[in-house]
Amino acid sequence: MDNKDLEDLSHKLKQNKLFQIPTLEFSLIRMEYDQIEYRLAQALKYSQTHFQNFVLNFEAIAQIEENLEQSIYYEDTILNQLEFELKIVNKLINFRQEDREKVQTLFQKLYDLQSFVLNLIK
Repeated sequence: MDNKDLEDLSHKLKQNKLFQIPTLEFSLIRMEYDQIEYRLAQALKYSQTHFQNFVLNFEAIAQIEENLEQSIYYEDTILNQLEFELKIVNKLINFRQEDREKVQTLFQKLYDLQSFVLNLIK
């Protein structure tokens, strides 16, 4: 077999449908591989985006927790201050009540004294 024969055989094989099937199958396999590769790249990109969102959400939740802890601390501080002020107000109310009672007692004594003096004058 010389070069001419080999070229003729090659030409016949290329025209032969049976020879073209593996090439077609290879092309289909290559297309499927490319699609799978593309889908994997998209899935990776999608999962990276979701992971980044997860990290951002986690950081946001941590910040919210920190803000809540600070808020609770400030609320406790304010509550303690209000309790202290309420005690002072209650003491003031008690002092005023005692003052009222003293004034009433004084007026009663004055009235009694006035009555006594009026009785003496009569």
